[in-house]
Amino acid sequence: MQYALNLEPGIDEMCERTFERYRSLFVEDELASQVMDRVTTQLVNDLELNIDQQRLDSTHVFSNMASFGRTRLMGITIKRFLTQVKRHQAEDYQALPEALRQRYATSPAKLFRQEGSSTEDRTRTRQQVAEELHDLIVRFAEHAGLKDRPSYKAMVTVFEQQCELVESCGDDNEVQLILEVLPQTAAEPDAGALEPLLNSLEQKDRLPESMLADTAFGGDGNVQMAAEKGVELVSPVAGPEPTTASAAEPSDTTLSPLSIDDFAVDERTGEVTACPAGRVPLSTIHDSATGQTTIEMPAATCETCPFRSACPIKKKPGGRYTLNYTDKQRRLEERRREEQTEAFQQRYAKRAGIESTNSGLKRRLGLGYLRVRGKKAVFHALYLKVAGWNLLRAVASGKMAKLVKEAMARLGPALRFWLSWMTSLTRIHRIPREHHLQDSATRLWHPSAENTMILIPDFCR
Repeated sequence: MQYALNLEPGIDEMCERTFERYRSLFVEDELASQVMDRVTTQLVNDLELNIDQQRLDSTHVFSNMASFGRTRLMGITIKRFLTQVKRHQAEDYQALPEALRQRYATSPAKLFRQEGSSTEDRTRTRQQVAEELHDLIVRFAEHAGLKDRPSYKAMVTVFEQQCELVESCGDDNEVQLILEVLPQTAAEPDAGALEPLLNSLEQKDRLPESMLADTAFGGDGNVQMAAEKGVELVSPVAGPEPTTASAAEPSDTTLSPLSIDDFAVDERTGEVTACPAGRVPLSTIHDSATGQTTIEMPAATCETCPFRSACPIKKKPGGRYTLNYTDKQRRLEERRREEQTEAFQQRYAKRAGIESTNSGLKRRLGLGYLRVRGKKAVFHALYLKVAGWNLLRAVASGKMAKLVKEAMARLGPALRFWLSWMTSLTRIHRIPREHHLQDSATRLWHPSAENTMILIPDFCR
């Protein structure tokens, strides 16, 4: 900054308006994501990191907004909207129920104060406010004078900020870096973030062979989508295990429950060739279009089977023994079975490491609560803080220390002294544009900054 603005030696401050002007240019052009990408790419190359294994997690980041409970947040949003309706559309305001108008006429500090403090009262109030919020959204959805107002849009989407992080986790890496960040609102589900993250990694040639993720990302659709890109998604299966014991027979606690995965299936045709006891089905019908499979076993075979109480096959009216399942159910059962193995648990244990990364970002760099608000400003801060985190991790690497030492050795004594002196003074001087060094520096400047220019020497890239 001092160099770019041609400040005199000894001046260590600048006009706040100037700082905000350059910062706003940076935010509006969304340059922070480019900074993070270039820093990360260079560090990955310099440190020769193995990115075949990566881990994924999401973390909440709060912008500089007032923090309300769910009921109060909805109530304040409704009150602000009704104030606009009363001011600009008086007839529509008078058409609203009297009870609704009176309920939100009080000041924000007194809103819901009379509703009681018990758990039942709070639950009842939250439900009522949620229903009123929904009714107002529907009522004014097509209102030309209100639907485009910020207060109406705030009712439709009241949100916090969050982001998804992808980090390397190769065993041979001395340090792990964050390879990708996807900022998004908290209203968006984690499951929907995986595909855009993988697409971004693919564009930057950073796709891993395997991705470790928590349960929220591990839906069957995401597993299949990742497989199409050549990525193995390693994640637990969400939801409880289905009940497999037959309802017609008492459960035998000495037998482990069987599942669809215990049936022998021809992967080429999808047909079942044998049950868990090794018996051949009476018939198998597989619909490749819907992925639905129906098998029927001989009644005599099932009635005398030693695994009857643990088998998922059901006895239907009329004495038939059948089982219906989909390809998706079979894949989920296969994954559930794999989760119980020691090999999976050892492999998946690495994912927990990204929790410390999230904690470090919030503790050391203040990622948890940002001092800005608004989508562009929040995303700008996220990208730069992640870029800074990657630099901190790189500094902890012995390989990076070796690279710096080699670079210093190439500079020579005089230039090393100059660099140390400049660093100690933390002063940067402006060089006129017509005198800049063509070969020894990378030139970066914003088109609107016509009279300034920043030089970054090659050894600092």
